[in-house]
Amino acid sequence: MGSEHHFVPQFYLRNFSLDGRCINRLGPDDHKHILKASIKNQCSKRGFYDFHPKAEETLSLVEGRAASIIRELLGSESTNSLSSSDFSELMVFIVLQQCRTAAMADENNEVTDWIAKMWVGPKAAERGIDLNTVSIHDKYPTAIPLSAAVQLVPSTLDLQKQLLINSTGEPFITSDNPVVLHNHFAEESIGSGAGGWECRGIQVFFPLSPNATLMLYDGDVYHVQNAKIGRINVSRGDAISLNRLQILNSMNSVYFSDSAMAASLLERSKKLGNLRKRPRVRFVRTQPVKVSENRYSELVAHYRLLLPASASLQISKIRKEWQRVPVAKRTPLWRHYPYAPYEPVVGDVTRSYEVRSDGPKDFSVPELPE
Repeated sequence: MGSEHHFVPQFYLRNFSLDGRCINRLGPDDHKHILKASIKNQCSKRGFYDFHPKAEETLSLVEGRAASIIRELLGSESTNSLSSSDFSELMVFIVLQQCRTAAMADENNEVTDWIAKMWVGPKAAERGIDLNTVSIHDKYPTAIPLSAAVQLVPSTLDLQKQLLINSTGEPFITSDNPVVLHNHFAEESIGSGAGGWECRGIQVFFPLSPNATLMLYDGDVYHVQNAKIGRINVSRGDAISLNRLQILNSMNSVYFSDSAMAASLLERSKKLGNLRKRPRVRFVRTQPVKVSENRYSELVAHYRLLLPASASLQISKIRKEWQRVPVAKRTPLWRHYPYAPYEPVVGDVTRSYEVRSDGPKDFSVPELPE
């Protein structure tokens, strides 16, 4: 077995600790809280990065630089203090952080399970094997997301940035999956999969301390008040909304600095319990098409659903020109590629498809056409 590897850095969790050693933890599903839990024992798994001998060393180097940048950012209380190189290094850390958690591992395992069952499904059915009784996982489920993470960074560097300053009675909380990707612009799209870094209207919320959250956003879509200052004071209502996103985005743990929040967070997590049980990944597949005597063709895709909450904040509004975009056309929009709606022409071959929101927990082999 490998060493104990942290998927959320200890330096980061210390920002939400009063003594640098302990942190308050709430389990949003078991509804239990532990006051003064050891930071050393949080957000870690044995052998999590054993897929590459230098993975932990590389992540440690990224963390060290990010810790310095975040410390300076919290000291200045404005994103205007970030140089372009500092911002680039910080984005490397944030994108890697989003890709390295247990929540990402779980999502990747769902995809692996689904694709593998699609591949072996027909033969398993012939032999009377119920694939719902087995689970197919990667040995190192974060290896692929982390390998792709650095390729995402260049597309994030044109996101606008603001430091949200919280002086209210509702301190920011964090979680074991602290980088929240959301999209208020596409919230009304049913079953929206517009939570990717390249999606038009993307918003990213990353708490840095109980008093500060870094907000990244698509500046073409959103108007943010006093954007040139690099900092915004948030209302208590906005702080509550951002904390709600953290609870919904968390895997097993929510962390907070003020022990007086324990009771209220417990009540909120109970109210959000049914929403947290919703699937996080949606699978889409076309009906199989026969292409030869013994061969069939089928398209399979998946995407991460938006969190079941609104990111409508007092500090941010959708610009008028983007409000006029029909809701149905908002999800497919990209930030860096021109969007041209598909117009079918005579002779086009189209395929019907079905959406499987229940994921691999309810797998069935598609019926093949005669």
